[in-house]
Amino acid sequence: MQRILAGSLVVIALSGCSSAAPNSSVGGFTASPTLLPTPLPTLSLKALDATYTKLAKAMHTADCKAVAVFSNTGSTVTRLKQAATSMARAWRAFADGLRRIRWPSTVASDAKALIKSLAATEAAYVLASEGTTRSGIIDDLNRAYNISLGVSAAANLLRGDLGLSSVKAAAC
Repeated sequence: MQRILAGSLVVIALSGCSSAAPNSSVGGFTASPTLLPTPLPTLSLKALDATYTKLAKAMHTADCKAVAVFSNTGSTVTRLKQAATSMARAWRAFADGLRRIRWPSTVASDAKALIKSLAATEAAYVLASEGTTRSGIIDDLNRAYNISLGVSAAANLLRGDLGLSSVKAAAC
């Protein structure tokens, strides 16, 4: 479980990322098909940085709450499932926020790669949220952590190509 705590914080500290796959079920509710959000107007580099940072901070807040549950050896199956559901929703929210951005053509493929990585991580948290045993959920959370490592790499590539530094998250 230490791995989940450290891993989640590392991902957020390196990239500030989160969110999702369209049409997935998250923790017991059925999501309606995700419509592509109306894109924001083309943003300046400063506005891109501010938008990204705002999304990253929201993800960090969700991560801190979930990690508190994941790292507590007394957390029940119900609490673990609820925390995994919250994480899946947070990863989705971040990806949806990134989908709304009109990315410069020079980094559009980087943005798509990041969103794809976010979707894979969301799917892993959805799987964890559907677990039935504590050990099974923890195994799924560890898999989600391993998948989330791709988010850090994709986020750093995108931010680097934009000439932005990585987002540094505050401690929980």
